[in-house]
Amino acid sequence: MRVEPKYRVGVYSLLLFPSALLLLICCGCATVETESSPSGTPRGIRSPLAASENPVVGTVVWSDPVAREAVVRLSDATPLPSGFLVARNSNLTHRAVLKATGIRRGRTIGVRILAGLPEDGDEVVVPGPRLRAEIEASLPNDAGL
Repeated sequence: MRVEPKYRVGVYSLLLFPSALLLLICCGCATVETESSPSGTPRGIRSPLAASENPVVGTVVWSDPVAREAVVRLSDATPLPSGFLVARNSNLTHRAVLKATGIRRGRTIGVRILAGLPEDGDEVVVPGPRLRAEIEASLPNDAGL
């Protein structure tokens, strides 16, 4: 009585595996040389450890579109820089331009809405140089900056 093997290894399998292995070993991974900046990182690529140009300072907890006012809960108790703030959603889409008022209680501040409409839960950032220039160009001159 002849016993059939449980698994049959075909001729193609015996040839395919070694040739695929040989191809992988010989070719390896292709790399492309790129220009580097003086700091050593390729141009156009930021280090994941680099600080954001637009640091998050808090979250919108309440807004009134009619009165053009909102309340922002700050992430920490550091003083806010002068100028305006930007509210953005979780997709990093800018929703509103805000200006801090003199009203502050602990880590909560009152803000005026200069443009747009923030929603509860939007994060509030201090705009970096590029975002600041973009927003200043889009705001009317009488916006109160």
